Amino acid sequence: MTDQHKTRGKQKIAMKMIEKEEDRNPTFSKRKSGIYKIANELVTLCGADVGFMTFSPKGKPFSFAEPSMESIEKRLMIDVEKPPPNLKPTTISDDHLSKLEGLNQYYTELANSLEAEKKNRKAIDKLVQKSTATNMSDKGWWETPVDNLSYEELLRTNESLEDLHQKLCNHINGERKTSNNTDAS
Repeated sequence: MTDQHKTRGKQKIAMKMIEKEEDRNPTFSKRKSGIYKIANELVTLCGADVGFMTFSPKGKPFSFAEPSMESIEKRLMIDVEKPPPNLKPTTISDDHLSKLEGLNQYYTELANSLEAEKKNRKAIDKLVQKSTATNMSDKGWWETPVDNLSYEELLRTNESLEDLHQKLCNHINGERKTSNNTDAS
């Protein structure tokens, strides 16, 4: 049995016009979000002023500007005949620099957390697939046989069980407090 891909996935595609309009629109949407992400990273990581505008294949405009489109337009609309002003390199104050470093660190932590959650999601999806494949759809994830799980899957399952145990204990303690309060009154 051969595994054939029905989609191109993360494969590199040639940089040429996509002929089919029904393929062009989703490609535009996916690439647009990637451009927004890259532009936002440039602003966050480098403190750059970024602005761009694009039109979808259907003619709908989309734009991104940081700090604002007006400030970027002013820089671009300088009269050609006027000599440009003496641009001196700007220095970032220590306060702004520390804020920028803090934001960069926060961004990195969020990106790492997102990657970890994506891995967890993949592992959970794998477990769901395995349980469905072995006709265990009527059972819960905690009833999945552990014999065929990898070490990482065992660790994730253990973490999930510990989390479930903690939630159950908290719920039971909450119910006890509620019943004690109603009994006392």
